[in-house]
Amino acid sequence: MDIKVELKPGFTILGMMERGKNGPQFIPPLWQKFFVRTGEITGLKKSGGAYGVMRNYDGDTGEFDYLAGFEVEPGTNPPEGMVSWDIPELTYAVITCTIGKIGEAYRFFYDQWLPVHGYEHDRSPEGGFEYYFEEYSYEDQNDPMGLYFLVEKK
Repeated sequence: MDIKVELKPGFTILGMMERGKNGPQFIPPLWQKFFVRTGEITGLKKSGGAYGVMRNYDGDTGEFDYLAGFEVEPGTNPPEGMVSWDIPELTYAVITCTIGKIGEAYRFFYDQWLPVHGYEHDRSPEGGFEYYFEEYSYEDQNDPMGLYFLVEKK
């Protein structure tokens, strides 16, 4: 697997958020609820992709906040039941993989790449995110997606 490190400018994500600890149980239903309501969102950016943003991981409980959403213009008001998060300019290690290989990508990042490349995983509240390219179908386990791990130089 290849990883590139990039400084990503700040951006705003608007969508639906839940807190949980077993991602495979609560995240797919959240996306289903969100997609039913996407027509309510104004101020969409032209990028076309979707974001799954993780924040506020609690190492004791394993819980984290997950926001399923789209990039919008800063200051866009969220519809009722939705939230927006401003993500500051940060540095990420980026892996392109498929949803079927997401576990392998996480293991590669933590076990192989991170120990030898002079970075550490930044444990700040921003966490990291998944980026689903515009052409991602959400039905094909082989469609590419991006995993963005927040990193900082050691």
